[in-house]
Amino acid sequence: MERIESVMSLVASDRPGRGASVLGRPEHWQKALSLLNSASRVVVVTGFYVPEVSAAETDGPGGALVLARALERDGKKALVVTDSRCFDVVASGASALNGSPTPLCLDDPKEIWRWRPDLLVYVERPGRCGDGCFRNMRGCDISAVTAPLDAAASEAVEREVPLLAVGDGGNEAGMASFLPDLATMFPHFASSLSVVSADAALAVDVSNWGAYGLCCLLSGEREIWLGHGADEEERLLRALVAAGAVDGVTKRPELSVDGFPLSLHKEVAASLLRLWESWTRPIASPSKRGVV
Repeated sequence: MERIESVMSLVASDRPGRGASVLGRPEHWQKALSLLNSASRVVVVTGFYVPEVSAAETDGPGGALVLARALERDGKKALVVTDSRCFDVVASGASALNGSPTPLCLDDPKEIWRWRPDLLVYVERPGRCGDGCFRNMRGCDISAVTAPLDAAASEAVEREVPLLAVGDGGNEAGMASFLPDLATMFPHFASSLSVVSADAALAVDVSNWGAYGLCCLLSGEREIWLGHGADEEERLLRALVAAGAVDGVTKRPELSVDGFPLSLHKEVAASLLRLWESWTRPIASPSKRGVV
């Protein structure tokens, strides 16, 4: 649990002041790691569209791509899925991340099951609210521009395929575990909270960071670095913005995620790498251990 708590201190300490990440517990992360360790074919779903500026946001794709690559490095099969409105951004990110699996564009959630996953992961993907609509953090109905990929969660239950979710607000697919507490904390936002449940849900400051934290913890179990570093974080974010992505908070095409500048995201990536290095024996330089 000590390692999990160290990662949480970096990625789930309520830096945005939204309150969601304070509801996270180490046992949630422990469950998430157990699901990842038990899986062999993982589908990671991401992409959050911002209709006001007709663009996908910068949070989600980076985390999904880095996590999928980490799973591939760990010997598993991983596929990143997004919808047609977010695909160009996700594909651009994949091109910037060496070794990332090629993403797949899907608008029909049933198509996910053609790949026969034994674990479904949502990273910053809209989840429907109690009235069946999709809403953003401003409470706006975004159903018209959101492919219902969260519907795969219902079929996952029928197929007995577990579901893991990463989110930072409560309106993301899989985050219904936190719905009662968040509805009490923020009653004005209650109607925008997702009712889509998950077997394990991580409430974090920035969804990308939650995925990066999982990579760090998996790396600690393997004693080999599976994640990414500060330089790759910069290349990744630059590629997303060049493809048209915007910061979901500012709604501008800038090198930031959820209102936080590139420098902070690079520092989080670097801090997770340093944390992993503190867990391992100094038997080789980082470059020899696969750090990029």
